[in-house]
Amino acid sequence: MVARLLPLLLVTLFGLAGAREAILDFRAELELLPGGHLAVTEDLTVRIEHDRIRRGIYRDLLKRPVAAWGAASATAVRYTIEGARLDGAPIPWRVQTSAQGLRVYLGSPDALAPLGVHRYTLRYRAKHAAVARAGRGALEWNVTGNEWSFPIERTGVRLVLPPGLDPYAVEARAFYGPLGSRASSPLRPEAEALVFRLDAPLPPGSGLTLYAAWPLAALPVDEAPLDPLVAGLGLVLAALVLFEVWAWRRVGRDPGGAPVIPRFRPPEGVSAALAAYLQDRSLTPRAFAAAVAELAARGFLEVSGGSEPRLVRTAKPTDERLPRELRALLEALVPARRPQLALDRAHAETLQEARSGLGRNLARRAAPYLRPNHAAALAGAGAVTLVLAALAGHLAGEFGVAVFAGAAVLFYLLFAAAALHAAALAWERYRLVPGVSPLAELLRAGGSLLFVFGVPLLGGLFLGLFAGMAAGLLAAGLVLVGAFGLYLMPALTPEGAAVWRQLLGLARYLGTTDAAELRRIEAPEDTPETLRALYPYAVALGVESAFARRLERYLSVHPEAAPRTLLWSPSEDGAPRAGFAGFSTGVSRALQTAYARVGSASGSGSGSFSGGFSGGGGGGGGGGGW
Repeated sequence: MVARLLPLLLVTLFGLAGAREAILDFRAELELLPGGHLAVTEDLTVRIEHDRIRRGIYRDLLKRPVAAWGAASATAVRYTIEGARLDGAPIPWRVQTSAQGLRVYLGSPDALAPLGVHRYTLRYRAKHAAVARAGRGALEWNVTGNEWSFPIERTGVRLVLPPGLDPYAVEARAFYGPLGSRASSPLRPEAEALVFRLDAPLPPGSGLTLYAAWPLAALPVDEAPLDPLVAGLGLVLAALVLFEVWAWRRVGRDPGGAPVIPRFRPPEGVSAALAAYLQDRSLTPRAFAAAVAELAARGFLEVSGGSEPRLVRTAKPTDERLPRELRALLEALVPARRPQLALDRAHAETLQEARSGLGRNLARRAAPYLRPNHAAALAGAGAVTLVLAALAGHLAGEFGVAVFAGAAVLFYLLFAAAALHAAALAWERYRLVPGVSPLAELLRAGGSLLFVFGVPLLGGLFLGLFAGMAAGLLAAGLVLVGAFGLYLMPALTPEGAAVWRQLLGLARYLGTTDAAELRRIEAPEDTPETLRALYPYAVALGVESAFARRLERYLSVHPEAAPRTLLWSPSEDGAPRAGFAGFSTGVSRALQTAYARVGSASGSGSGSFSGGFSGGGGGGGGGGGW
């Protein structure tokens, strides 16, 4: 008995395995209406096994094509659902809208869909489905959608033409396969309609898209209104540009002044650390290295070289002539009770306290020279952050996405403003300082600008996949305007502008390495005292490499002057091996690296169809069971 039942059992099991849920037949009739609108009837013959299809099926309809470009990205298809049936009888349906389109649920949430093979029918209208393009009407319609969770065994589409539009005057092709596939076949005329039938299966992720074009005179196309999302972003962008221009002209423009000429001494009352702060508009490792260098140049510190420099306080007493920020830094790093300090991780807390004090003192010292314009800067940046956070939350339908997007935009704005400032400084050095490497400065400026422009464009293209390229580019424009506003809004006072021009002139002098050029600008002769006093400013203004070459050239002629010229003492194993220039720049960079490393460690504890493809056009995004 078991032997007789075994074949029947195997046949039954294979039959159950083969009876997977699928769309056995997807037939769509598209009636092209005057004005380029559509009346759509979709008949889906579905095998139901209560696996993924329990209450019924759902259908996704997109407002615009995936990665819509051009006019199609600035408009939206408007849908009207007219009814749904199951095996010819009306059934309940409901619509859930989103930023991308709408999802239509077919079936009742209170009853299971019947098992077996059944036919769902969905009828709807799509307003502004066609567009006018290059003197022709064009319809790009994703008939099935490409995001079904189960296969489609057979597919058919019938494009019904309005009276007066000759089927032979319409060029139409159907593209099928995975998203982006160029496999296609023409539609054939049939009784005032064009039809296509595909008997090959379409696996999940594949679909069928119809492209049709006709003479615009034969069937004019109504102009679609601007998508409210695109219109809103455009208005916000225009308002932001007007605000940023108004605010910059009112409070953000730097005062004008005389041209930059070489300067042979620092501005009166401006320490090297303050010069670095005014250049970078914030506390940076460069400001710390310049402050330590100036303390060494004034004889208050001895600094030994190495990857972890050691600071030793000398017996020289301080007085009121030493700038406040240098006095405070000296006491924080090497007070009288602890006259030595190695800049290593073991002393991270000490360095962190010294860094905080240096930042506070430099901010107070820089106040007469800088107008941060916090209100105007934060207003622009805050508006951009809130608008794009709201946009992301609207598109995704989740508050968490809005919070993440807002944080990402804010971080970008801060880093982009700093990158724009770095690019401007690199350009100024390229123009004014003959001793720096032009290629290095141009690469530095280009890399900063690549970050500033590249990140919004990539983000805009990604957003354009979901909301259309018009919305994506407008969002990218918003971010860029916000970044430029945050960079341009802080301004110099008249006194600050005069000091900044003097610092640029000093950088031009310090970065000059050619002897003939030094004679041409009537520079004073180098002496151990002037080289020692000016080296901290070379560190502060980012020209220490060029200035160190001058220092090395001087010491090659006057080696006996090295003790009076060099700021840094060699490490324990003897004289510098890389030459005076390499040794000097190496120590200053080691100071910056130690500052950044230890500071980070301390903080870390806290043609008609040339563009055709499957998946393009308006219409369906796909569907599934629920």
